[in-house]
Amino acid sequence: MKVPSGLGRRIQHIFLAFALLTSVGFSVLILGYSWIIEDTIFNRLVAREAAFIKAHHAETGALAEPRPAFMTLHPAWETLPAPIPQLHRADPSRVEFPKGPRGTVHVLEIDLGSRVVVLSADVSAYEVSRDYLPFISLWLLAGIAVVGLLAAAAAWLAARSAVLPLRRLTDRVASLGTGDIAPGFSAGFADDEVGFLAKTIETGVVQLQSALNRESEFTRDVSHELRTPAAVLRLLADELAEAGELSSESRALFKNNVMNLDQIITTLLALAREENLAMEETALLPLLEESIINHLHLARDEAFDLQLRVPAEIKVVCNPHLAKILFDNLLTNATRYAAQPWLHIKYENTDLVFENAAPSQEPAPSQGLGHGMSLIQRVCDRFQWQLALEHQSALFRVRIGMTCLGAADGIRPRRDET
Repeated sequence: MKVPSGLGRRIQHIFLAFALLTSVGFSVLILGYSWIIEDTIFNRLVAREAAFIKAHHAETGALAEPRPAFMTLHPAWETLPAPIPQLHRADPSRVEFPKGPRGTVHVLEIDLGSRVVVLSADVSAYEVSRDYLPFISLWLLAGIAVVGLLAAAAAWLAARSAVLPLRRLTDRVASLGTGDIAPGFSAGFADDEVGFLAKTIETGVVQLQSALNRESEFTRDVSHELRTPAAVLRLLADELAEAGELSSESRALFKNNVMNLDQIITTLLALAREENLAMEETALLPLLEESIINHLHLARDEAFDLQLRVPAEIKVVCNPHLAKILFDNLLTNATRYAAQPWLHIKYENTDLVFENAAPSQEPAPSQGLGHGMSLIQRVCDRFQWQLALEHQSALFRVRIGMTCLGAADGIRPRRDET
C-alpha cells in the first residue's frame, strides 16, 4: 500500500506562503512610511516659512520674500501654474500637487488679514525616495528572497519534525495488511497525540482480531452443531414418510421445512465465511449439471420436464461452492412451488434464466421461484450478478445477469433428447 505524503508539503507551502506574504507586506509598509515621512518634512518646512511670512507682515506691514530658494510667494491661486488652480478648486484641502511628469509642489494658503497669499514649494529636487526607489526595491527583493529561503528551510524542518512520527505510524499501519498486528506496534512513539493514536490503533486492531477469531471459531462450531440435527431431522422425515404415521400433507410440510432449514444453514454459513468466497474462472454448465444431479427426484420423475440449454464453453468468475448453493436453492424452489411440473434453464445473451409455470396472478413470495429470494439475492450480490424477477402471464422467470467468458451460442439438448 502506498502511503500518501501530502501533509508535509502542505505544511511547507503554508509556512513559506506566510513568510513571503509577511515580507512583501513589510516591504510595502517601509516604502509607504518613507513617502509619508518625506511629505511630512516638506509640509513642516512650508508651514514654518508661512508662519515667518505672516509674523513679519504683522510686525512690519511688509510682505517678506520666502527665504528658501525653492519657495515662491503668489498673490492668488490663479497665478500658480496649471493644473494647480483647477485641482485646488476640486479639493480645497489638498496641499500636494503634481509638477509635470516628475516632481511635486507643496502649497499653503497664508491669511494676512487684509489679503490672502499662497506659498508654494517646489520640492522636486529634494524627493530622494523617488530617486532611490529602484535601489531600495532591489534590496527589498533581495531581502524577500533571503527570507523565502530561510522560511523554506524552517518549513522543511518544521514539517519533518511534525510529519515524521505520523509517517512512521502510517508505515506501520500499511505494513499490517491482513496479518496479525506486530508486537510492540505502538513502541517508539513519544507520549503525545501521535503516540496516543498509535496505542489506540494497536488496542483497536487487537480487539478486532480477537473478535474475528471468536467469530471464526463460532462459525466452525455452528457449522458442525447445526448440520448434525438438520441431518437427523432429514432422516426422520424420510422414516416418517415411509411409516405413514403422518398425513401426506403434514409429511410434505415437515420434509419441505427440514430441507429449507438445511439450505438456509448452508447458505448463511457460506456467506459468513470469507475463506469460502475465493473467486475463480469456472465453467457454468458443470455447476448446473451437478446441482441437477443432486436433485435425484428430478432424474427419477419422468413427468417432470426439465430443459437445460446452456453452451458448454460459457465460463463465469465466481466461487463454485457458493454458486452451487445458489443453483440448489433455485432448483429446489422451482420444483417445490412451480404451478406445473416443468422447468427450463437457458442462457440468453449474458443472462442465465430459470423459467417455470406460475399462477396467472402476481406470485406471492412463497410461490414459483420467489421463495428464498433473500438468500439468493445475497449470493448474487457477492458475485456482482444482477438478479431480476419477471412474471408474465402464467410464466415466472428468474433472470441472472452475469459477466460471462466464451461464446454466446450453442444449445444443450433436452434431457429426453440425449
